[in-house]
Amino acid sequence: MTRKKIISILLVLIMLIGTLTGCGGKKESNVEALPEGTVTLKVGIPQKANVTDYTDNAFTKYLEETANVKIKFVYFSSAESEYRQQLALMCGADEKLPDVIVGFDFSHYIVNQYGEDGYFIDLTDYIEEYAPNYKAQLKNLDEDMQEYILEKGKNSNTGAYYGMPRVICPAIDQLQSMMYINQNWLNKLGLPIPTTVEELRSTLQAFKTKDPNGNGLADEVPMVGTAGIINYLVNAFVLYDLNNFNVTDGKIWDPVVTDEFRQAVLYANQLVKDGLYSELSFSLTSTSEYRTIISPTDGPSKVGIFVGHHESMTNPATNALDEFVALPALSDATGKGGYTVTTPIEAVWTAYITKDCKYPAAAMKFLDTWYTDETMTRQRHGEKDVDWVYEEKENAYGTESYAKIVNSEAYFSGNSTWCLNVLGIMTHWNYLAIAQEGDGRIAQASRLQSEQWNLMQNGKKPEEEAVNLVYTTEEYELREEKATTVNDYIYDETMYFISGEKDPSNDTEWNKFLDTLKTVGRDELMKVCQDAYSRQNSK
Repeated sequence: MTRKKIISILLVLIMLIGTLTGCGGKKESNVEALPEGTVTLKVGIPQKANVTDYTDNAFTKYLEETANVKIKFVYFSSAESEYRQQLALMCGADEKLPDVIVGFDFSHYIVNQYGEDGYFIDLTDYIEEYAPNYKAQLKNLDEDMQEYILEKGKNSNTGAYYGMPRVICPAIDQLQSMMYINQNWLNKLGLPIPTTVEELRSTLQAFKTKDPNGNGLADEVPMVGTAGIINYLVNAFVLYDLNNFNVTDGKIWDPVVTDEFRQAVLYANQLVKDGLYSELSFSLTSTSEYRTIISPTDGPSKVGIFVGHHESMTNPATNALDEFVALPALSDATGKGGYTVTTPIEAVWTAYITKDCKYPAAAMKFLDTWYTDETMTRQRHGEKDVDWVYEEKENAYGTESYAKIVNSEAYFSGNSTWCLNVLGIMTHWNYLAIAQEGDGRIAQASRLQSEQWNLMQNGKKPEEEAVNLVYTTEEYELREEKATTVNDYIYDETMYFISGEKDPSNDTEWNKFLDTLKTVGRDELMKVCQDAYSRQNSK
């Protein structure tokens, strides 16, 4: 780290300390004392259909006991676009808001708008007075991440902190395309794991025509899945991350407009035409639908390659995980590509105390409860001594953790968790489970996690990345206005081309796609990304 970078970090920390404590020691608190006794908090949350019961829920009871509160839930839609609209309508109608809102992934711009308009309160003094767990966990992050959170979390106009962050440190969640191939099928057909796009095509053709599941029926689905597979295939031709631009020698550039991107789309479209990339990918909508073909309970597996979380996409009543191994990144016919694309360490502001909260001190203590190791483990793995037990050992990624899983389904359904990463700082220690060897679903899940982690660690990555950028208020506003529209347009059009609804070999159709990219704001987004990246690297 450069001397200039170190000085920058120290200045940020000194400014924060000065803001919170003053020059002559701890300043007098501007916030009220904690109320005596148990306080009832109305907590707004996106409601997940696979949670059996939020009130009679092990995680809810743990939070209530730990924070000395009684939770009364206010349910919002689980869909991001819908809960955003619901909250906006409540504010527009001047309806009374929940005391606390958690699990809402808002952009920095939206958070600041709600804060500046008075709907979310400034948490600065409450963090200092009632958030010791948050401050302690923050210090465990590396200095760059601390600086990023402190800088991004603060409103540049008011200096206020209107939200609390969810931070996911490097883990399997970083790998954007978690791809799995049926090793049993490869073994039966005498095939190696494919390493190029042409080898993949040959493998899928064999899966389709040679009855690898051995039931005498032509019921095999060679490959199935949507966004993850598209990212995976495109990265065999050019580095591609839908949410980020590429950068070389300090200059931002857009992979979507390159010839390589079109080649990838043409390749994927041909797989669909040949029945190798299943059209089910464009019609299946739920995890349960995928489970019925990847891991049916009444017959052999029907899928050769799938994308997604290996546990949520397979039926726990089967031994399907035994059949699959992680699929490495592919290269194109010339040896280019082969990128393993990862999501940067995630820091998203997901929890807020509203203007209608009668007891903000108690609300902050409630939010601070999430920033402990045990809360993180319970949020992810369920009830202690029921769904997991404490045992310090290596996890599948070779680092230390302490949760030995008993029930691997706790996060995906039931009433042990809220089936959602709501808040907190999640690390290898408190978030990842210890590796288990042997047979059975939990041991096979550990094996697949280890394989994916090794792929991510050893995969080809770009030398420069334009990630974790901090934008000005005006830049955040432009991104809020344009980014979702642009990314949805790219994703939708790519799906149309790959599925065959549109023809990627038709120059008129393709050029119309590229021209529309400009009109919806792709170039504007690239410019603000360049400006933010240049500022970040000039420090």
